Amino acid sequence: MLSLVRPARTLGRRGAAFAAVIATCALPASEARQTPQAQDVGHQHFSAKGCAGCHPQHYRQWRGSLHALAHFEPIYDAYFIKASQQSNKALEPFCGRCHTPIGVRTKQIPFARPLRKLGDTQVKPVAREGVQCDFCHTITGHTAVQNSGFVFSPSTIKRGPLADARPVSHQAKHDPAFRRAELCGTCHQVVHPTNNIPLETTYAEWKRSPYAKAGIVCQDCHMTAGLQAAASGPIGKPTRHPGQAATTGKQRPHVSRHFFVGPNLVFANRPEAAELKRLSEALLRRAGRVVIDELTRTPGKGLQLVIQVRNTGAGHYLPTGVTEIRQLWLEIKVTDARGRVLLHSGALDKKGNIKPGAVIYRTEVHDAAGRDTTLFWNTVKKASDRRIPPLGALLEYIPLPRAARGKLTVEAALHYRSVSPAGLAEAGLPPNTVTIPIFTIHRTKRTISAP
Repeated sequence: MLSLVRPARTLGRRGAAFAAVIATCALPASEARQTPQAQDVGHQHFSAKGCAGCHPQHYRQWRGSLHALAHFEPIYDAYFIKASQQSNKALEPFCGRCHTPIGVRTKQIPFARPLRKLGDTQVKPVAREGVQCDFCHTITGHTAVQNSGFVFSPSTIKRGPLADARPVSHQAKHDPAFRRAELCGTCHQVVHPTNNIPLETTYAEWKRSPYAKAGIVCQDCHMTAGLQAAASGPIGKPTRHPGQAATTGKQRPHVSRHFFVGPNLVFANRPEAAELKRLSEALLRRAGRVVIDELTRTPGKGLQLVIQVRNTGAGHYLPTGVTEIRQLWLEIKVTDARGRVLLHSGALDKKGNIKPGAVIYRTEVHDAAGRDTTLFWNTVKKASDRRIPPLGALLEYIPLPRAARGKLTVEAALHYRSVSPAGLAEAGLPPNTVTIPIFTIHRTKRTISAP
């Protein structure tokens, strides 16, 4: 088995063979067989700015989104460069295929030069737009619901979910796939390109969930203001947003939003970022809840605090995505009647990393040396995967010290962040390049009497 962890300078002939393996994984077979000339005949890749004239609302929402930032957001950029260096450039098209599909298709990626620092990944303006209008709306199908398995056939025909669209500046084709989760799953389901270890499983998590059984798809949460509260049952109905899909279009009962709201709280410096931040925080608040249950005394383990952590609003595991990098954790603080802190778990050290012993929800993967790593392409083993399933809950049993007696005040909070300081350092991101906010999904407090 060829390995991703071998340093670039030692790959030699094996590196060239490895690059061929990755390049094959990066392109669906139907497209890999096509010649570049056949792919490019009769079509120019259009900038999203050209769509703004007729679709100003969609453009405004999109340009502050992570889809718009997909190629040049600094955290991704740092991990991309590290992956390129460690794989002798072989991973560049594999990553770029989802993050800048036009950049890969126009052969700007792989890069002709070695990548050494942020900014070396510069591509032409349209490719820099990442996951943009002309890409998404010329997807014609898929060969696999993983690893960029979409079929991308650029033309002047733009596909979408509306059956009666009559645009004035291009042709339109109704495509029911735009209301299906598989459209999203082609990029939001990733397996390791050489050893097939699942690395990002968002689509598979949804597919097995109660949300899929109820007919709720990705677009119902991430392209609206979220689900409305249900009259009965835990799963609500999608929010509807009346309006026009285009300035020349008719009024419709619902027009999808293009913020692509998600859990990453690093935003572009754009006016619409404030609205996207509000929507993202609302999405996170609905996602989880902490319940302080009880105290229990177990033979041989002493007094334990029982805390329940629930996934109340995510149609996939909590957290999801590249959970080798992301962190969701419990902070628990217990004080006695005199105000003495008896326990404080989940606190941060001086560098901002979570202190050992905390309850953390994430996927832990190991590299060839057996180390926990956020450089997920180096994965040779999935060591653990402890996360909260959709509408599910996990019980945590927290040992209390012997001094815990009488009236105790228990505070519990569920925190989230996109990546830890240790992860940024491992990726080689220069200090102070980006600030990663910590968001508190839910906080609760209770007084309990200990026997």
